[in-house]
Amino acid sequence: MASNKKSSPKVKMPLDENLRRLSAFLMQNKRPEQTLCLAQLQGFLFAVSGAPYEIEAEDWLPVIFNEQEPAFQSDDEADAVLEVVMALYNYLDQQIEERKVALPANCLPADAWEDNFAKSSPFRLWCSGFLIGHGWLEECWEGLEEALDEEIGSAMMVMSFYAERELAVDFHADYAEPDESFEVMAEAMLAEFDEAMVRYADIGAMLRSDNEQE
Repeated sequence: MASNKKSSPKVKMPLDENLRRLSAFLMQNKRPEQTLCLAQLQGFLFAVSGAPYEIEAEDWLPVIFNEQEPAFQSDDEADAVLEVVMALYNYLDQQIEERKVALPANCLPADAWEDNFAKSSPFRLWCSGFLIGHGWLEECWEGLEEALDEEIGSAMMVMSFYAERELAVDFHADYAEPDESFEVMAEAMLAEFDEAMVRYADIGAMLRSDNEQE
């Protein structure tokens, strides 16, 4: 089985061919219901890598398959799938350590904001996976000082705004400026997305470092 050992500083993004195979595996009907797709997995792993504590692979791997058996056909298939998943995790971990976080090339948002709410939008799916990961790790973020808690809350809203349109409507109702239309807020969320990713990762890395020294 795959190890959760920290990767070397020169770990690379998995090859496109391996990502396509992983995507096909995750999408097969034999997978458990609500298994994460590739874009969701990438968002989920960003939340895991950016958490204030290091999360063991044995804890987060089951979440990918909705806490059910993945139905691997063989040990070789299991090893191949988990190797790519761990490579993705290690690559994201390295990005956070080097302060070079960015959306994967396959998950970039569309120029037209409304297109990013489409069910098949890779960007929406990344945001959905991130929201799943942050929600699963919610207890890790408890007890922050007020300023950091507000920053994480703000970053989380930006990165989950496009996860579901209904959620975005709720965010607009609760947090929009007076007379700020939904369209204006939606465009602002896109404009702030990259900065929100960086801030979320930076705060998580800072807290993880502090926790490891305790």
